[in-house]
Amino acid sequence: MKASQLETEFWRKALAAYHHPEGDFLAEGYAPPGGKVADFTIVSFGERFHLFHIERRIGGNCAWPGHEIYFGHSCTSDFVSWLCHEPVLLVEPGRWDGGHVYAPFVFEHNGLFNMFYTGLNACNAQQIGLATSPDLFRWTRHPNNPLICPRDFDWAFWSEAEPCSCRDPHVVRIGELFHLYYTAVTRSGDGCVALATSQNLLDWQDRGPVKTIVQDSNGLDEGSNHLESACVFEHQGEFALFYNHMHGLRLDRSISPCAFGDTAGQIVWAGASGLEKVAEHDGDWLVAAFENKTERLILGVLDWRLPDLAVRRVTEPSEIERFLPSCLS
Repeated sequence: MKASQLETEFWRKALAAYHHPEGDFLAEGYAPPGGKVADFTIVSFGERFHLFHIERRIGGNCAWPGHEIYFGHSCTSDFVSWLCHEPVLLVEPGRWDGGHVYAPFVFEHNGLFNMFYTGLNACNAQQIGLATSPDLFRWTRHPNNPLICPRDFDWAFWSEAEPCSCRDPHVVRIGELFHLYYTAVTRSGDGCVALATSQNLLDWQDRGPVKTIVQDSNGLDEGSNHLESACVFEHQGEFALFYNHMHGLRLDRSISPCAFGDTAGQIVWAGASGLEKVAEHDGDWLVAAFENKTERLILGVLDWRLPDLAVRRVTEPSEIERFLPSCLS
């Protein structure tokens, strides 16, 4: 075989293996070839679920230059077979998000897909911005980015010249207002979930922390009270706040979307991070997270009727079939 043929064949096989990965992804968890899954979002469009995520290198670190500089993009119709697409939103050095990009959250509004995401500058200070797409493949950063910056918030510890937290956006519409929840640090050094509200997704009003865990209030070790990957859902007249803290994914409930207390909630999924609701059927939720140990996407079922609420990991296609027709058009 000639050199030109060898080269063509090499690229054909390599790209086929990348775009059409093989594996027992429900049992083992899903990750793209050569990478891992950290904070992520799942959005349904047409007959497929689209996954956008931090793509963590095997053996990598989120703080290292050149790591976590774009979002991985894959799609599936059944969480068994996956199609791995080209990455999106590659960093542009010198910008507010020129160092790294973290924690995308995607939803559709007024005919456009909106991605709120965390950007890190060259000093690793975090802010939140917006990109939009008509089709989930072509993304345009908003010219007014960043849209959330805690620089002038009297409660927040933040400086553009050093590593500071303002990450993990999650947006939910409650009444006429969009509520954007994110994780940050207070001036006293405690981890918190903070809130901003908007009528148009562009102009945001700071509402301050809605959940704070004070250092050592639970007898925890130094540095252990960061809150991560927060999301809020309305459920049966209450608001459910899921977030990561210490040894797993926790839940707090409140009658207000603006106040969730100051103590650690119950663990509902040990060893998992970043809950996303995928679908609902007869009161059960199909949810996804990434497993802390393997950093792969895993699925579970949350049954709200159980007295001891906990997510049950699913590993077989038959366990999720009832959910899929309800959310794919």
